[in-house]
Amino acid sequence: MYDKRPHGVSHFIGEHIHEGDPGSRSLDVVLKPGMLISCEPGLYGDFTATIDGKRYRESIGIRIEDDLIITKSGFENISEHIPRTVGEIEALMK
Repeated sequence: MYDKRPHGVSHFIGEHIHEGDPGSRSLDVVLKPGMLISCEPGLYGDFTATIDGKRYRESIGIRIEDDLIITKSGFENISEHIPRTVGEIEALMK
């Protein structure tokens, strides 16, 4: 069940993609310009769908990640141009 996963909505990115102590949420770290973090909220649960008369039920999770560089005035989303929709991904495959 996905409600038992230790995921937060972010992690540091450095020499390793998941930088820092994996058991820590790093809530005591003040973000500074130049730091790189992820922003990846997730949707988890039990989902059902009926497709062509067949019923499907799955326990799944999905996370869509953005990578943010901290600036003096906020942040810059350095992954904003990555395709996310089915149409955008299919267009790249043609």
